[in-house]
Amino acid sequence: MQGQKDGIVPFAAAQYLYDSLGSDEKHLIVSPIGKHHICYSEDFDEWYVEVLKFLQISE
Repeated sequence: MQGQKDGIVPFAAAQYLYDSLGSDEKHLIVSPIGKHHICYSEDFDEWYVEVLKFLQISE
């Protein structure tokens, strides 16, 4: 989960980590308007369910 408008952790860092992980069970969920405190993002309801689904299949 990464906000593209994060002023602390650049989006490129999230993409690098995603590309570097060896697992096939990975998803990079992106909020185009998300900033560093992603849970307060105005588009929270658009990506939150996707995050929950990923966590449930990873149990």
